Amino acid sequence: MKKFTIVFASLLTVLFVAMLCFVGFSKDFVDPVKEDKSSVAVPAEDNPIWQKTPEDLAQYLFEKGYAKNAEVEEYVNCNVCTRWVNVGGVMDVLWWDLSGIDEASNIYKCYQTVLKEQVVDGGSAFQLPVFSVHGPFAVSDFSGYSGDPDELIAVFEAWYADQ
Repeated sequence: MKKFTIVFASLLTVLFVAMLCFVGFSKDFVDPVKEDKSSVAVPAEDNPIWQKTPEDLAQYLFEKGYAKNAEVEEYVNCNVCTRWVNVGGVMDVLWWDLSGIDEASNIYKCYQTVLKEQVVDGGSAFQLPVFSVHGPFAVSDFSGYSGDPDELIAVFEAWYADQ
């Protein structure tokens, strides 16, 4: 009985190694590649986007018919950005006023993380994905929008391009 167990275990090991080799050498197998999210370009300092505020974005979305209103609702700031707001009742936006922020501050470090990884890192409290970043603005949520989210992101990016 002991010989049978050893032979059976050896056979299973050989089968497992053979399956790994088959998958590894298969032409359909592609090595996993980490997605490069470092493509967010920071606009020049003289770009008008740096002078814009969430209120400007809310007004634009409302005029284009994408926002329920032109109001900005402030959220509690948790030391990751200058202002965290809901714009026009349709999207959550993080906004940084970099002119008054020390480079050693947590807010500045968070902004750099958003640019590199497109994630708002709230430490052990939360990590929030960011869908689009332009200048001091980052879109983090659009659950208040009932239409196509890609269309709303495109409108946000068109607003940035118009600057």
